[in-house]
Amino acid sequence: MSDQTVIEVEQRGHVRILRISRPASMNALSSAVLHQLIEAVGELRRDSEVRCFVLTGAPRADGTPCFSAGVDLKEAAAGAMAPGNPGLRLIQLIDECLTPSIAVVDGVCTTGALELAMACDLRIVADTARISDWHLARLGAGLGAWGASTRLARLVGVAQAKDLILTGKVIGQCLPRHRGREFVIFLRQLEQAVPPDLEVHLILDNYSTHKCPPVQRWLKPQKRQRFRFHFTPTSSSWLNQVERWFGEITRQQIRRGSFHSVKELETTIYQYLAAWNQTPKPFVWIATADIILDKVRRCKELNVTEH
Repeated sequence: MSDQTVIEVEQRGHVRILRISRPASMNALSSAVLHQLIEAVGELRRDSEVRCFVLTGAPRADGTPCFSAGVDLKEAAAGAMAPGNPGLRLIQLIDECLTPSIAVVDGVCTTGALELAMACDLRIVADTARISDWHLARLGAGLGAWGASTRLARLVGVAQAKDLILTGKVIGQCLPRHRGREFVIFLRQLEQAVPPDLEVHLILDNYSTHKCPPVQRWLKPQKRQRFRFHFTPTSSSWLNQVERWFGEITRQQIRRGSFHSVKELETTIYQYLAAWNQTPKPFVWIATADIILDKVRRCKELNVTEH
């Protein structure tokens, strides 16, 4: 285990702040992180001057907020994780601690990091937080070894816990044009399909439709502030998982067919969509974040453009 300090400890009055600090690795939970957190939580439990402690993550190198990307997969793949399940020990230590704990979450918070946040007494979550759990989607079984499934269901309800962990459904509609009017029609469909207590994050290409007056008027009411737009860089639409789904329908259905009318093509698309949603499966990135971001950088250089 590394001797490098990866947990920053800060004292503000009676509040102790524990900050995971591995910005180059998205604050991944390495053995060093877990052991140093165990030591830090054990120490504050013995300090009567500490009335509350905060668990958070340092920003990434580019300043982007980040709680933690979960267990260090590189360390795990190399077989270098410490024995004895230190993650579970840490979760149990926080769970049993009489000192109130608060997880302050912004940016990425996934899998093991989500379990860590759920173990705290309270959670303060920013609008820009990206919370997820890919245990089942990527590994095919299990929802984490630190109590994720029971805590998540207890905190947000069984239905929403399943929605976060399990779903991969696709909502789609064929429209003749790509104007603001058609975009609003699709937004209305999303509004009806997504439960009102969930945020709706839309990944868009750099196209100006979202800026037109009909779309801006539709988004204005307070109840639609849950709709949030994100944009892929030029020549990087492959980042959008909907594009990946388009690749699947093209390969499996459209290229194999022969269509004599637009209506016939639309019928085929809707049939494929219905079949997909009978057994939906979320797409999961295999490449690391560093590889993905490096590819985005190379695409930008080829196009000599900045975003």
